[in-house]
Amino acid sequence: MRRLPINRTGVVLSFCVLASLVCRLSASSPVCAADQRYSLGTVQEEASLEVEAGGEVSTTIAFYNIDGTVPVHVNVSLYNVPDGWDVRLVPACADSAVVSPHSEEALTLRLEPMQLFLERPECRLPCTKRYWLPERGYVCALPIILHVSVPQERASKHVTLGVRVIATWDGSTNAIPQERDLVYDVTIVSAGGRDWLPFGHVFLAIAVAASVLALFRWHLVKSSVI
Repeated sequence: MRRLPINRTGVVLSFCVLASLVCRLSASSPVCAADQRYSLGTVQEEASLEVEAGGEVSTTIAFYNIDGTVPVHVNVSLYNVPDGWDVRLVPACADSAVVSPHSEEALTLRLEPMQLFLERPECRLPCTKRYWLPERGYVCALPIILHVSVPQERASKHVTLGVRVIATWDGSTNAIPQERDLVYDVTIVSAGGRDWLPFGHVFLAIAVAASVLALFRWHLVKSSVI
């Protein structure tokens, strides 16, 4: 299995890599099938998540197959999940992915070859979401939801969650399975600290206004004495 490096560009992580072809020479087939291309593109909408203790947060991961001519099977699973956390991979639609019968931490998708659009498409196919790929165009990708629920009692304020993506092409002897990791930096914040932040700004403004008013009164008193 070949692990692909992650190329981070901007807020949205997007990469599409063609799988390497392995030509298996034999008497009956001296060359590999040149018309078969193996591809998987992935969009990670967010790499950093912020959630309150006892709260929950969700983000989207999307997959597309615009450079390939062969359907791709995508297995998505979680790792580095802390004890007591409820982290799930949820299909965007009931029929868009197969959830593992043993765990909600894994699911499988099948992606047919897709079309690349130069103009903004409507994405009429069920369970698809429109994305802009820099220097390429638009694609109607297949999304899944990463849902994170944090317990009230947490051991750390910063946690790194991992999502592992493995692409395979059933029935093909030419493509090497591809593996890539999506990493999420999760920060747990205090609900009380968040709630009091606006009030802190108000108190600061009141304190500044009181200081200005006191200074103005001091100038008035000084002027009257002179």
